[in-house]
Amino acid sequence: MFGSPDELIVAAASATGGGLRAIVRIAGADTLSLLARLCEPAAGAWPKVGEPARCVAAVIAEPTLAEDFGRIPCELLVWPGPTGPLGGPLAEVQLPGAPPLVAAFVEAAQRQGCRLAKGGEFSLRSFLAGRIDLVQAEAVLAVIDARSPGELTAALDAAAGGSGRKLEALRDRLLDLLGDVEAMIDFGDEVAEGRGAGAVEAELAGRLADLLCDVAAMLGQLKRRAADVSAGLPRVVLAGPANVGKSSLFNALVGESKALVADQPGTTRDWLEAEVDGAQPFLLVDLAGFEDAADRQDAVAAAVRERARADLVIECVDASTQQEAAAGGQGDGSQPRLAIWTRGDLAGLQAASDGQHAGRLVTSSRSGVGLAELRRGIDEVLARRAREGSPATLRMAAALAAARVSGETGLAMLAEPDTLDEALLAAELGRMLASLDEAIGRELGNDLLDRIFSRHCIGK
Repeated sequence: MFGSPDELIVAAASATGGGLRAIVRIAGADTLSLLARLCEPAAGAWPKVGEPARCVAAVIAEPTLAEDFGRIPCELLVWPGPTGPLGGPLAEVQLPGAPPLVAAFVEAAQRQGCRLAKGGEFSLRSFLAGRIDLVQAEAVLAVIDARSPGELTAALDAAAGGSGRKLEALRDRLLDLLGDVEAMIDFGDEVAEGRGAGAVEAELAGRLADLLCDVAAMLGQLKRRAADVSAGLPRVVLAGPANVGKSSLFNALVGESKALVADQPGTTRDWLEAEVDGAQPFLLVDLAGFEDAADRQDAVAAAVRERARADLVIECVDASTQQEAAAGGQGDGSQPRLAIWTRGDLAGLQAASDGQHAGRLVTSSRSGVGLAELRRGIDEVLARRAREGSPATLRMAAALAAARVSGETGLAMLAEPDTLDEALLAAELGRMLASLDEAIGRELGNDLLDRIFSRHCIGK
């Protein structure tokens, strides 16, 4: 999926929309020569490979850009060599925050031989260069997606390298231990010389037991982190075509009239949200209908973005018309979904004993039919979400649990020094080391790396 780390890539790295300043990132082996084609230093010259990073005041000089926008001043933070955050040349171009200018600058870089970066490609290069570990790389996405103070705190802690540094320290101690076991295999008599029977094994057992205590502590931290992530209110989104009764259903679930209800399509122009209490509290979101009307495209785009953030999507279809959502409103199917009929009383649907008709739950905001069943369905999905952690948390926990199993097996071997087979012990500790490497991200296949980093935003 991703190209060579030397390939020139470019992307806007700041938030979309206007602002005082915007940042465009450029990376690749020929970054310095590309910068010379795009900009001119206002004074002095570009830094050379091997020099430290520095800021450069410049003006835009690429012919098309200069013709369209003038020689606009800009500032560049340039890492000219292998000491930068990506392990190679990198530049962050700071421009006035006008979206047309930012887009034109990215296009100019592409004209000069750059390609648009894929989502997560800058983070991947930083990971491959050893500047960040996999925990920190995944934390970039967690920071972006954080929806509560608890989620943000946990993500920032991971981004700062708290978990990664602890895992690296564990790995170093395990490597020392494994090296001593290997020495026992090759130089057993010399290692044990002058020491009592079983003394070497007892020392190794003590060190391994300390390692296992730290592994258990890390697992406990991961469980607490998962609880922090679950503390943020999940988002439940009502999605479907315009005028299918989503706003009436929103009011019924919230318990008060917060959404404007009318028969005309397009009454909900943006989206509404409200907290809903209960066994599994959540944030209920009423989206605009997915339509092709030219005057509603901003609302439709906002609805698409909100749906992408959803923890649960309730697919609403009007029982009286059975109109499915437009193609743009279907989403990618990655989120849990509950399919329902709205306005079941108007259509006169006869629901089965489980409240279903043709695979959808029959509901009516007016009569209350199906609302209790819908709420139970929401609670079930959100209860499963609460038991799950972030992908990074789940992956690390599984790897650490496997490491603990191997370590405990090795500790049991050391408890019986008379029958100890050092080769089998070394193999078990090797499996423990492989599990730690998986948690840190030292030993991961390209497919898994693609899945992890492709979830990041372009420019990250």
